[in-house]
Amino acid sequence: MKVYDKNEIPPGYKQKDRTTYILLAIFFYGLGLHEFYIGNTKGGIGYICCYFIGNLWFFGGLLGEGSIYFFPLAILCGLFIGMIYSVIKVDRDANGVLLK
Repeated sequence: MKVYDKNEIPPGYKQKDRTTYILLAIFFYGLGLHEFYIGNTKGGIGYICCYFIGNLWFFGGLLGEGSIYFFPLAILCGLFIGMIYSVIKVDRDANGVLLK
């Protein structure tokens, strides 16, 4: 992946908006829409899988009393921490172009 300079944008390329990215991350972090928005499909699918596994585990009680709350909460908290990290650190889309 080529990482473009701050002022270098490929001709005809529509830059992604950082504000939209942050709003998608805040309101839909578990669904990974912010990752899909910047073109990171694998990251978005990872968010969706972890979100649904964590929720099913937490609300469905798949493994019994001892681990029913701790592990799914760890998964969901990990997703939240990942969302905070991505909002702070991510400044480029999947093509290496700076978010505007």
